[in-house]
Amino acid sequence: MTAIKSSYSIYFPDGTLDTPDMSKIVNGNHYKRVLNLLASSKGQKILGGGHSQDKIELTVLKDVPVDDPLVKE
Repeated sequence: MTAIKSSYSIYFPDGTLDTPDMSKIVNGNHYKRVLNLLASSKGQKILGGGHSQDKIELTVLKDVPVDDPLVKE
């Protein structure tokens, strides 16, 4: 996890919401669906997770159960 966090801070020092390297989510329904999956996941968020009007920051979770809706999706 340390390597992931270190690489993230090197490549995205200001996060991924405002970088042109990350695309927007195609529509409001998909945006809400992904936010709900992240919010309801039983995994532990270790990185990212922020969101704006049409973007969700690169997010890393750990210890996500196999039967978690996020994994099934």
